[in-house]
Order: sequence, then structure tokens, then C-alpha cells
Amino acid sequence: MKRILIGFWVLLFVSCANETKTFNENNIAAESVIDDLDNYLSTQEDFEYQTVASQKLQELYDLSLLLKHHPEFEVDITKQIENLSNNAVSLPNTIRQAHIENVTKVNTEILSDSVSKLHLAFDIITDRGSQKDSITAIIRSEKTTIDNAELMTTKVKFEKNN
Repeated sequence: MKRILIGFWVLLFVSCANETKTFNENNIAAESVIDDLDNYLSTQEDFEYQTVASQKLQELYDLSLLLKHHPEFEVDITKQIENLSNNAVSLPNTIRQAHIENVTKVNTEILSDSVSKLHLAFDIITDRGSQKDSITAIIRSEKTTIDNAELMTTKVKFEKNN
């Protein structure tokens, strides 16, 4: 009887130790998956922010060119430019069009849950050639509820780098 009880206790301890090892391995695997998901989501978010910033940057340059060549629309265009940037974009008067290409993120500063700063480098392609420049995009994201559906709204405002 004593041998059976000792055998039972040994079997119980071995099985408990084995279960703990499996439990720890599962925890490590779950933490790894969570870390991978967090990295993916932050990369995806950076990509989305960079895409939005690139589109808004092109819009800023287009509005600046439109203002140079059509001063009769100054009031409306100036309001739109003020929504996009604190500073005016300087372009020579002879340029008729400008394309923004090769927008790359230099670094990201997260100021709060809803505000990020993206430091961007880009090329301005004009009829006179190309020029490298950089700018800081301040991105504000907030949740908006419309018809009981939650949407993320993103606003971009540019600051010229010193």
C-alpha cells in the first residue's frame, strides 16, 4: 500500500511539473504573438500616416502653385493653406507644377495618444529639376461616431524644419 501511495505521489509531481513547463511555453508563445501584432500594427499605422502626409503635402504644394498663378482666388486658397501649414511654401514664380516623390519617414515622435510628429524627407520634382527637402507633419487622430459607427479621423498640419 505504501508503494502504491509513493508511486501515486511521484506520478502526481511529475505530471504537475510537466504541465507547468507546457503552460510556460504557451505563455512565451502568446507573448511573442502579441509583440509581433503590436509591431505590425505600429508599422501599419506609420505607413497610413506617411501615406496621408504624402497626399496632404502634395496638396499643399498644389495650392501654393495655384495661389502663385491665380491670385484672384487668394482668399479661398489662403484658408486652405492655413489648414495645412503654419508656414508658406516657397517656390519660384517660374515653376508651373511640382510633384512630391520619394517621401520617407526620418523619425516619429509620439506626443500623446492622439498626436504624433512625423519628420519626413522628400524630393520636389519640377520642370527645373529635383530638390531634396524635409518637413514635419503633425498628425492628430481622433475617433468620431457617425450613425453609431466609430471612425478614425486624421488631420495633418505641416511645420517647416529649421
